[in-house]
Amino acid sequence: MTNPHIARHRRIRFVRAALSVLFGLSILSVPACLAAAAPATGARLAGVADGHDWALPAHVKMEPSSGWLAWGWGKEFHERAKLPRYQDGHLHFGVYLMVPWAKINPAEGVYDWSFFDARLAKPLAQPGVGFIVWIESYRRTHFKNPDRRLIPEWLETKGAVTYLADDSVAAWKPGLKYEHYFGLLLKEVAGRYGSHPNLLAVDMRGLDNHHGEWCFRGDKDIVQEAVQKTGLTPETFRAWGHQFIDDFLIAFKGREHLLVWQNGGDAVFGDKAYNEAFRSLWQKAYAAGCGGRDGQVEHYHRYLDEGHGMRYDKGTGYLEANEAFAPFLDRRMWYTENEEYGNTVPEENPPEKLKGKQWQWFASCMRALQMRRNWMAVRPAWLDYCDRWDPAFTRYLELSLGKTAENSPDAWSWLREGYQDKWRQYRAVKNFERWLIQRDVAPDGVTVPAAKIDISQVGMVRRNPDWNRPYEFEARRTDVAAGARHVYFRTARNFLQGGPHRLLLKITYLDDSAAEWCVEYDNGTARARTPSAQGKADGRWRTATFEIPDMHFRGAYTEQMDFRITNEGDSDLTVKLVRLVRPDPRRS
Repeated sequence: MTNPHIARHRRIRFVRAALSVLFGLSILSVPACLAAAAPATGARLAGVADGHDWALPAHVKMEPSSGWLAWGWGKEFHERAKLPRYQDGHLHFGVYLMVPWAKINPAEGVYDWSFFDARLAKPLAQPGVGFIVWIESYRRTHFKNPDRRLIPEWLETKGAVTYLADDSVAAWKPGLKYEHYFGLLLKEVAGRYGSHPNLLAVDMRGLDNHHGEWCFRGDKDIVQEAVQKTGLTPETFRAWGHQFIDDFLIAFKGREHLLVWQNGGDAVFGDKAYNEAFRSLWQKAYAAGCGGRDGQVEHYHRYLDEGHGMRYDKGTGYLEANEAFAPFLDRRMWYTENEEYGNTVPEENPPEKLKGKQWQWFASCMRALQMRRNWMAVRPAWLDYCDRWDPAFTRYLELSLGKTAENSPDAWSWLREGYQDKWRQYRAVKNFERWLIQRDVAPDGVTVPAAKIDISQVGMVRRNPDWNRPYEFEARRTDVAAGARHVYFRTARNFLQGGPHRLLLKITYLDDSAAEWCVEYDNGTARARTPSAQGKADGRWRTATFEIPDMHFRGAYTEQMDFRITNEGDSDLTVKLVRLVRPDPRRS
């Protein structure tokens, strides 16, 4: 005879499970994976592999006009560009063509293209290679080489240009004809090269005494001189900046996507009024269809502001992309520079620094993808070296650059936490994400930073002796002791919504416990679950791949989340990277 107490307990469990399925209620007294979800028809654990799994479906190819940029054309790039995987009829390599105004416009109305063409000859001899035009027009001579003249002497003779004490051009000064002649130059450049099939971009470099990057490097004395001697005000600066943009837009009409604005952050002179004037410039450039560029992505906690398409929540520390940001929505040139991997060669670095560089390479590349970049500048010798660290990751990076929400084969969330050094006020920066969003959900989905790593040999820390947080966390974990056994996710709706969808779900975790865990998801009629994965507790990073044939995305879980990882036992689960992969080609 059945014990009546046992029978009653079974009836209670049955009723609780039924209510959870019908109404989405969470029965906290019973593990949610058992109470809230029935096994899914067809969902299976396809396998568990050591380390990361960067695999993409075989049909995925590099985006047209995406890949690698170099400051100079050397043997390494030449050899890499010959590899069969790059021979698809598109441009996947690019070289900067830095040309002083004085070289191509030696006299008024006279244009000499011999220097330009000679610099192009070698790289363009290799199929698949393009170029970026970079006109040096922002100071009298090169800041490292005073014998290299940038501004034509005839411009000075005509009184069309004036300089500050640091040799930078004060182009905003009322009454100058500097911008008039610069506009004429741009029309000539556009006429000569604007329709060239290998032209990747034209950099809009216009202010700054080093590289024309719109990040003023002068001190207070220079600013004071600019105000007193050249009529600098927020309004004269704004008026000149808008004219500068108009000159490019007129010269390259119909090819605005090739124009690259240099800085979407705060301005030049560190003053609120100037910042507002500068804001109007990058807003105008992006609204007109121009692309953009930033440098030093290896400082991967920079670029948190709206001018780079970012939203940073100072309260929670979460960083997310603005899916409506104009440069994300079409095929503009949108590149970054990994400068930590540009100024030296690997052999010049001792082993302890190379260890830091390996981490920084991974983190900065993930940040570049989070920022939706389509090109990355890196020294060719470093690219080969980084390729040896993890060739699967390098290939994944190549295949991902330039993908949009509409054509990307995957979305991911890296559940990490680092710290931005802001005047010794270290602000947490949580997660790098690409169309897959993890957020803490109280009370059962509040995660804890985990897997602490030493970043003392990472360049941005090593070169800053005052940095007092030389560590980051490369994952997050559940907190079963506090009643939090879930990690919640939702997709960006421009990537995936509705259903059913056939997907691969790849979860990279630290196998440091005997945790048994599964994935709960919406199958269109109820909460379903995958088979469970079982930890081995040997401390290795592993990636579990689940095949799910019937996944829906409609915000069925708490706070409009779409699915959750559920820890079924008493040991915590540490999760690093979650990737949703579409195994089938995307339909246009």
